[in-house]
Formats: sequence, structure tokens, C-alpha cells
Amino acid sequence: MSYLSILDFGDHEKEIDPFYVWGCNFSIRKKVLLEAGGFHPDSMPDQLLHLRGDGESHVSRFIAARGYGSVYVPSASVFHFVPKSRMTVDYFRKRAFSQGVSDSYTRLRLNPSDNDKIVMDLRPLGRLMRSAIFRHILGSLLPADAFVRANIDQAYHEGFMWHLHRFLTDGDVRSWVLKENYLEPLNQ
Repeated sequence: MSYLSILDFGDHEKEIDPFYVWGCNFSIRKKVLLEAGGFHPDSMPDQLLHLRGDGESHVSRFIAARGYGSVYVPSASVFHFVPKSRMTVDYFRKRAFSQGVSDSYTRLRLNPSDNDKIVMDLRPLGRLMRSAIFRHILGSLLPADAFVRANIDQAYHEGFMWHLHRFLTDGDVRSWVLKENYLEPLNQ
């Protein structure tokens, strides 16, 4: 249930993979966060979505690479109210699109030498899925959960490709994605 940030490893403290540490509910030693260069940008307003990064995922990769530990502490739980609006297909599509943007960002940062070789293009699938007639036909043929999953997957791929296109065609986005340290002032 990662799109809802639901995580429950039981009633006892235990070591966990740092990739199960999500930004909506964790604490970190300041020293480690500074060593990692801070969080990558995340949770951007719609007009700045092209600047979205991968948030705490960068910090999780840093922690894993350094061999630092991550601990699940059930008593540190935070309860979030999830409004009805976050339980719709439209919400999950928007969330998946944003995740596609973040995953594009991560791929571009982790493999900068391959950025000029990127050949993947799923835009025809996106155009087809945006067709109301196609979605209506697909919705009548597939079980509801498979139709919802197809919609979410399609939105994810759209977000990934949208961000990738912005990176390849906009030098400012490219500079932002490849910025070494987000704790430095913006003008450096």
C-alpha cells in the first residue's frame, strides 16, 4: 500500500531495509542527512512538477550504500487522515504520474552516462489510454481491479515519459536534475 504510505511491521522494533523508510513518517540523524546532501526535492505544486525529485529515496540509497541501519519503531507511529478524495482512481492516477516523474528523475541521476542513449517511448500507449472510447471499452472488458491497475500503470508511464522529455529538451530541468547537493543555495 505504498501509494497510501501504509506500513506495518508489527508491534516490535526491528531492523528494516532503508527503502521502507518513507518521508511522511521518519526521523533521521542530522549528521546522516547532511552527509547525504539532504532530501531531493519532492511534493511539488503542479506548476513545478518538472522539478520534482525522489524525496527520501535518495537518502535511503545513501543509507544502504553506507551500510547504516534503519529501524522500525512502532511506538513512533503517526496516524494520517486520508480524505475520501484520496481514495479515487483520479487520485491514484495523479499519484502514479508523480511517481513516474520521480522514477525518471532517479534513473537520470543514477545513470547520467546513459542519458543520451535513452530510447524508451511509451507515448502511443498513453494516447490510447487517454481515449475515452478505449477506456470505456477496456473498462467493460476487464475486471474493475485490473482496469484501475491499467489506469494507474498508464499514468505512471505518462509521468515518466513527460519528465524524461522535459529533461531531454530543457537545459534548466537537466541542470536541476543533475544538481549535486540540494542543500546549497539555488544560485550555486
